[in-house]
Amino acid sequence: MATLQKLRNKGGVLIATVIGLSLVAFILSDMLNSGSTLFSQSKNIVGEIAGESIPYPEYLAVVSKIEENQKANNKQASIPEAQMEQIREYAWRTFVDKNTIEKEIDKVGVSVSTDELFDLVQGNNPAPLIREYFTNPQTGQFDRNAVINFLKNIDNNPEARQSWLSLEQEIVKGKLREKYETLIGKGLYITKFQAKEATDAMATKVSFSYIGKAFNSITDTSVTVTDKELKNYYNDHEKNFDQVASRDIDYMVFPILPSKEDFTKAEDLINKLAPEFKVAEDAKQYAQLNSKKNVESTFFKKAELTEAVGNFAFSATKADMLGPIFENNVYKLYRISNTKMSPDSVKARHILIAPKQTLEATKALADSVANLVRKGGNFAELAKQFSGDQGSAQQGGDLGWFREGMMVQPFNDACFNGSKNEIVTVETQFGVHIIQILDKGADVKKVQLATVEVDVVPSNQTYQSIYTDASKFVAEYNTFDKFEKASNDAKNSQKKRIANNLKEGDKTIAGLERPREIVRWAFGAEKGDISTVFELGDQFVIAALTGVREDGPAPFETVKNDIEFIVKKEKKGEILAKQMTDAANGANSIETIASKMGLSQMEADNISFSSYVVPGAGIEPQLIAASSVTPKDAISKPVIGTNAVYLFQVKTVAKDSSLNAIDNQKRLMDMYGNFAPRAAVQALEDAAKIKDNRSKFF
Repeated sequence: MATLQKLRNKGGVLIATVIGLSLVAFILSDMLNSGSTLFSQSKNIVGEIAGESIPYPEYLAVVSKIEENQKANNKQASIPEAQMEQIREYAWRTFVDKNTIEKEIDKVGVSVSTDELFDLVQGNNPAPLIREYFTNPQTGQFDRNAVINFLKNIDNNPEARQSWLSLEQEIVKGKLREKYETLIGKGLYITKFQAKEATDAMATKVSFSYIGKAFNSITDTSVTVTDKELKNYYNDHEKNFDQVASRDIDYMVFPILPSKEDFTKAEDLINKLAPEFKVAEDAKQYAQLNSKKNVESTFFKKAELTEAVGNFAFSATKADMLGPIFENNVYKLYRISNTKMSPDSVKARHILIAPKQTLEATKALADSVANLVRKGGNFAELAKQFSGDQGSAQQGGDLGWFREGMMVQPFNDACFNGSKNEIVTVETQFGVHIIQILDKGADVKKVQLATVEVDVVPSNQTYQSIYTDASKFVAEYNTFDKFEKASNDAKNSQKKRIANNLKEGDKTIAGLERPREIVRWAFGAEKGDISTVFELGDQFVIAALTGVREDGPAPFETVKNDIEFIVKKEKKGEILAKQMTDAANGANSIETIASKMGLSQMEADNISFSSYVVPGAGIEPQLIAASSVTPKDAISKPVIGTNAVYLFQVKTVAKDSSLNAIDNQKRLMDMYGNFAPRAAVQALEDAAKIKDNRSKFF
């Protein structure tokens, strides 16, 4: 049963791990294999992969199953949005893999035999998932007998059997992919001729003298281009101007801030609470009952408090009260709850036994490890073997010195209330900690404060008033021209903001909290549209759609300036190349040409075809390529580069004898063998022409 519980606990979604979906994958296999026609309308299609439409309800069902599995296994009431994004992404990948690589694996006939599966489960080469689930926590070694015992009892437990079948399914899927990727990697071969060519290119090193004249040495105004030339360039290079769909918006923000009346109301309340708090017998209990914020249990040194609070806390009595004090939109009252002499800081190390199994099993393992430590076991080695805190485990569990309040409360109290060298165990939300207190700083006076806080927050009336102002703005400035005129009016208290080049899947806009609703609106609206009022966090937002760009080649007019720059640069290159050709006529050295043109001669040594940078010129691949094939002593033809036009003369050509074609052949085969599987998967996905429409729904 412990193993089944382990399968349950591990079955939740750790997005980076395939096994996080083991149970879900089995339950949903029929769902993924069935094509729904009921929701085939385009508005309910979340995407398309290799011609297969993915209905929104079908995709959402997978997401919901993963979400519920996550909640159940991690005892979460809800899933944070950041984690939900990971869940949605993982669910999408299951559809992508099913319709791309899994189909290809089946097509080419890759399979896992019964004998192979046995070996992966019970044999000499157990799969990583099997090792993970059936490793003895006491020894850290894989326990094959635990697998066998589990399988012997599996028929008596239908739930365990279903979990096991799901686990096997994931093991097979992983092995199939491993075989396919190996097949692709081993299917590539670098011939001896290719290896020799590549080695020669790397081994040949040239040193040359050169001159360069930058494009900006010719002014833009001295070069003329016609619209016809620009359009011809656009037509010939249309693919170069492909763009991703994006939108531009202007938007107005109406902050939901407290009104004067809200400040007055909060001030009246704190003044009402002050006399009651001052005479309350139990200041801490009163603070807990009359403050929305949880009362801190931390003991503070004077230096850790503000000057005013510190002076009060370390000079007053428990009967005294400080306040009301107003800071950061909060009225505060302070009384001393407790004082003590406590270490300034503590040095400790710990072993975290994370709750991978039941709480009882976790506590039992923690007790066993703690007893080993108390009997003289090597704490550092035990931390490396058992600790779930990988950050400190590699340091033998050492946490170094830390001040009070830096750790979660139970851990903090165990360290600061314990004795030097004491071994203690304590339970926190992270699991069970085995702590050894290595050292303690000198005792200093510390104070625990009871604090009553009244936040100044917008009332319902204030909220409605601000919403009314925003709604009136939309109603009054309901066309693009009116919106722009009002938003640019210096007298308007709300200042216009701009967000350009928003992509359909964008999740952030500077200064706005979770703005997905606005992004979705922008991609469903037409240029010039004005939005309704959006509520984003503590702001109301109204947007105007100012720019629309669709997938595909950008319209000529939008890239005309870019094209003009390119065409002028080409013409400048031709002018500079002619100047260099004329100057080189009759010259037998770069030095002579440099003198004629008033340019400085530069030197570049040991440049090979695989070089990246030319000293003095920067990243110039055309210059590097030309220098690698030009004969010694010959003056090159002009090379139109990235930043300038160059002329060079090769001084020396040398061969690096340390490079070996056979070794290079192996290196290239390893390199391409590692790259090829990823490239193959990407090629399959490209061929599937995946359309991801999730941004319309989330």
